[in-house]
Amino acid sequence: MLYDYILIWNPERKKDVMLNRDEDFLETFSTIENHLSTLQRTEKSCKELTWGSPDYAGSDDAAVVKVEMHVRASFGHRNPCLYIIRKYVNFLNSKQGTFNLAMAGPHSVVDASYDECDEETMWHLSLSTPVLAALLIMGVGTFPRAITPFICLGGSIQASRCVIVLIKMLWEDLNMVGPDTQIVFVQLALSFDYALFFWVRFSQERLDSRLSGTDGNTNEGVGGIESSVMKTLQTSGFVILLSTMVLIVAFLGASCYPDLNKLGYLYATLNLALGTFFVGFYSLSVPTVLILILPSIFDEQKSAGFS
Repeated sequence: MLYDYILIWNPERKKDVMLNRDEDFLETFSTIENHLSTLQRTEKSCKELTWGSPDYAGSDDAAVVKVEMHVRASFGHRNPCLYIIRKYVNFLNSKQGTFNLAMAGPHSVVDASYDECDEETMWHLSLSTPVLAALLIMGVGTFPRAITPFICLGGSIQASRCVIVLIKMLWEDLNMVGPDTQIVFVQLALSFDYALFFWVRFSQERLDSRLSGTDGNTNEGVGGIESSVMKTLQTSGFVILLSTMVLIVAFLGASCYPDLNKLGYLYATLNLALGTFFVGFYSLSVPTVLILILPSIFDEQKSAGFS
């Protein structure tokens, strides 16, 4: 059964009153009990929630409250009720200064580790984004083009996570113990590589069509762009597609090793395969659609020699 603990402590509190008679502690515990009762009535996932009386430490400076969700325990599955309780305990800890509060069970530690990894990943991505965008502009030519790999990255992260959730719903024993931080950075690298492949080739095709005079004298836009996009998809698009397929086969092959699910590595290899698939899909579709619907923004700029 799934259970966890709410730890309440204050090592600097005065020792003249026992903890079980301390008014501040009793008020804190009453606040927690009232909130748990509210969750029990209002949250569907917390209907089976129960909790016990505080167990006091021998040093009389801490107490722990056991809460039980009465569902099957699994470290690879985030229980909605436990997640809500952990968020509330963190909120209450930041609002009241007499006692410290924290979830102390193993499931809460795993959940907190997931959140910390996600927050650090987003922080590192936010710091590196301007530098990466500047480097990409040097390769693809314009700022709007440099935005496309970030669109592909955002779409692929959300899509791969959604599919993993669906797999988890169908196969509850899937062990999702590890964070997907490293997978996000793999998707980031692939998004930038594929964007560079696509835009450099597209620029070359547009310049070649203008030099050869096949772009048209009276209608400079749609026909020439469509031809250049098609040639780009047949060349760099084929390379992106082939690279995606090779990586997917490699990651799926790595998923066939025995006992990977026990260690949580099966989740990582499946997520890598899904992430690679969606990065390849978006890297082919997003730039193509943007060029065709917004040619004035994403088309190759005319130089003075072509005016």
